[in-house]
Amino acid sequence: MKYDKLLANAGFVLLRVMSDVFFIFISFILAYFLRQRFGPAFQPGIKLYLIYLFYVALFWVAIFFVLGLYRSRKGFFVEIDEAFGLLGGTLSGLVGIIIVSFIFSEFKYSRILIFYAWPISFLLLSMSRIAILRLELLLKSRGIGSKKAVVLGEGELGRSIAEKIREMPSLGFQLVANVGSVKELDEAVRSNTIDEVFVAIPDLPRDELLNLAKKFGVGLSIVPDLFEVISKPVRMGELDNIPLMSVRERNIVFSGRIIKRLMDISISLVCLIIFAPIMLVIAGLIKISSPGGVFYRQQRVGRGGCIFILYKFRTMAENAEKDTGPILASSNDPRKTRLGKYLRRIHLDEMPQLFNVLKGDMSLVGPRPERPFFAEQYRQRITGYDERNNVRPGLAGLAQITGTYSLPIEEKVKYDFYYIENWSLILDIKLIVWMLGKALLCKNEY
Repeated sequence: MKYDKLLANAGFVLLRVMSDVFFIFISFILAYFLRQRFGPAFQPGIKLYLIYLFYVALFWVAIFFVLGLYRSRKGFFVEIDEAFGLLGGTLSGLVGIIIVSFIFSEFKYSRILIFYAWPISFLLLSMSRIAILRLELLLKSRGIGSKKAVVLGEGELGRSIAEKIREMPSLGFQLVANVGSVKELDEAVRSNTIDEVFVAIPDLPRDELLNLAKKFGVGLSIVPDLFEVISKPVRMGELDNIPLMSVRERNIVFSGRIIKRLMDISISLVCLIIFAPIMLVIAGLIKISSPGGVFYRQQRVGRGGCIFILYKFRTMAENAEKDTGPILASSNDPRKTRLGKYLRRIHLDEMPQLFNVLKGDMSLVGPRPERPFFAEQYRQRITGYDERNNVRPGLAGLAQITGTYSLPIEEKVKYDFYYIENWSLILDIKLIVWMLGKALLCKNEY
C-alpha cells in the first residue's frame, strides 16, 4: 500500500511537470504571435524560437522544483497557495530569462514578448494546476494516494479531528474509523492497513501510548487538547542551558499593525468608491421593499474593549428584537426580509462596514466583533476571551471564512487565537481572496 501511495504521488508530480511544460510552450507561442501582430517583426524566426523555448521550459520547471511547487499542498488554502506559488514561480522565471538574455547575447529574447508571456502563462498554469489539484483531492477523498488513519477518542476532541480529516482530503488522510477504546483500535488496525493513528485522549498514560506505538507499528500522532494549547501562549527559550517557558500576550507586532492598517485604509477606500453605485441601488431597494430604515446600527465590542457602532444594510424587519431581546441569527430566521435573504447570502449586507474599516473601528480581517450582551457571557465562559480584543475586529474572521457560522463560540475563539498568533500580510491576503470566493459562490449560512 505504501508503494501505491508513492506511485500515486509520483504520478501527480509527473502530471504537473507535463502540464507545466505544455502550457509554458502554449503561453510563449501565443506571446510570440502577439508580438508579431502588434509590434515590429521579431527575430529569430519561429523555428529557432521554439528551440529557445525548449530551454525556457526546462529552466522554469527547474525553478518550480527549487521553489517546492511540485509538493502536495495541505491545509485550508490549497488552491490559493497554488496560485500564490505560481505567481512567485513565473515571476522568478521571467527575471531569469531577462538575466540570461543580458548575459548571453546569442540568446535573443524580446523583453516585450516576455512580458506578454508572463500573464498568459500565469493564467494558464494556474488553471491547469487547480484542475490537477482538484483531481488529486477527489482521488484522495476516495483513498487513492492518501494515508489510512484511525482516530482514537470519541469525545469532542476526537470527533473534531475525525471531522477535519473527512472534510479536508488535502491533509492526505482517509479516515477508516473513529474508535473509543484501545480494544476497538486493535480491531481496526488488524482488519485494515493503517498508516497513522491519531490519539485524541489527552489523559491517556504515557506508558500506554508507548505500548500502542510498539504494538501496532504505525505512525502515532498525539493530539493535545487544542484549546489548552492555544489558550496558553508560551515561547520556549533557555537561560544558560536551563529550559524556560515565557508567557506572552497575544497581539500583532507594531510594524504588522501599521502595515495592516495601511492595507485596510487603501482597500476600503477603493472599494467604497468602486461599489458606491451598487450600495446606492441596494439602499433604494431596501427602502421600497420593506418599512424602516436603510441601515442597521448596532453596538459591538472593538479593540481594547471599546464600544463602537457597526453599520450594515438592514436585512430584517424593523425592531426585530423588540419582543425577544438580543438573540443570534439563524439560517432560517423568520425575521429576515425577502431582500435581506439575498443580501445575506452574498454578504452584500456587510458592505457598509467598509466605513467602519476606513474609520479604524474594524479591519478587513480579524475576529468578528461581538455584541456587548454576548461578549460578557463569553468572557465568563472562556478563558482568555478578552485577548481577541487586542486586535481590531474584522469584516470577516478566520472562523467564518474557513469554518461555518454555526460553529460553537469556543471553536470560533480557537480560530481567533490562531489568527492573532500567526498573523502575516500573506495570511490576510489569502483570507480576503477566500472571503471574496465564498461571497461570489453565495456560500453563506445565515
